[in-house]
Amino acid sequence: MSIKPNKELDDILRFYGKQGRWSRIQFRFLYLFRFILTRLSFFCPIVGLRVVLTRWRGVRIGKDVYLGHNIDFDYVFPSKITIGDHSGIGSGCSISAHHSIPMNTPLAQLFPRTVKPVHIGRGVDCNLNVIIQPGVTIGNYAVIGNGSIVTRDIPPMTFAAGIPAKPVSDLSEKLKPFIPSEEFEALLQERRERFNWPPREK
Repeated sequence: MSIKPNKELDDILRFYGKQGRWSRIQFRFLYLFRFILTRLSFFCPIVGLRVVLTRWRGVRIGKDVYLGHNIDFDYVFPSKITIGDHSGIGSGCSISAHHSIPMNTPLAQLFPRTVKPVHIGRGVDCNLNVIIQPGVTIGNYAVIGNGSIVTRDIPPMTFAAGIPAKPVSDLSEKLKPFIPSEEFEALLQERRERFNWPPREK
């Protein structure tokens, strides 16, 4: 069996700090394994088993997480995706931790491969058919509306929607009775300092 060098595959392996023929063979088998797990999770009617299969693919998933059907997690860098405890990801969502263009095109010179982690916080609700781009952080207890495309960080305790998704309403007062006071105050401070949310009046 001869494994020919592949520039795109070698580029991927560099992100893992690996190189050489044996690493190419290992990655091809790993990719096939992830593909099989994806198909198994697609046909699996049991939520808990879907979560287990997705963890085996390498996605970092907290406890008591709900995963809907046909979720497209990054095949190449699944370990760059983190989902916090008690979060829900609706059916048809797509979460990518990398962006690349085929290396034999001039565009690849302008837009080289990028790998950026995706962090979905605790208690987040991503509704149906949400697309999450590389490098995005979704704050704790945020809700993402159906069909939204998340291209930038979303503040905690907000409802965000649209293309691109942006905060449209504040959920903090409704959530306050259900969140420990110290955590609640820390999230409010994070929103003010990092996101300027709610926007200050001029």
